[in-house]
Amino acid sequence: MKKLFFLFVLISIATSLSANAQNTQWNGNVSSDWFNPQNWSTNQVPDSNTNVTIAWFSGNSPVLSANTTIRKLSMGSNNQTLTLADGVTLNISKDLSIGNSGHLNIGNGHVIVNKNSYSVAGIIAIDSG
Repeated sequence: MKKLFFLFVLISIATSLSANAQNTQWNGNVSSDWFNPQNWSTNQVPDSNTNVTIAWFSGNSPVLSANTTIRKLSMGSNNQTLTLADGVTLNISKDLSIGNSGHLNIGNGHVIVNKNSYSVAGIIAIDSG
């Protein structure tokens, strides 16, 4: 009985953690600054519990200027570009997906995909330095 209860608690926690993930989309209305909340559809900077989408937008392309962790990154197929400043690490705890003409410019930074899957149909550019 105790084992069954413990299993139930673990499943409940896992379900609630997954259910609490936030979704946000880049709009780039103000600048290229990843850390400006006004550049995001939720007016909040993504964190480790956020599923990030960089799809079609009419604003500025995002530039990540400091280390950060997000839950998922999905980039569309309309020449969307995410640029990492030199030495910056983007840690993705779940999935990475880059559409046909999406661009992930890593430069001299790092992208770490910790779990699940990645799909790249676009371009990942890495400087040789």
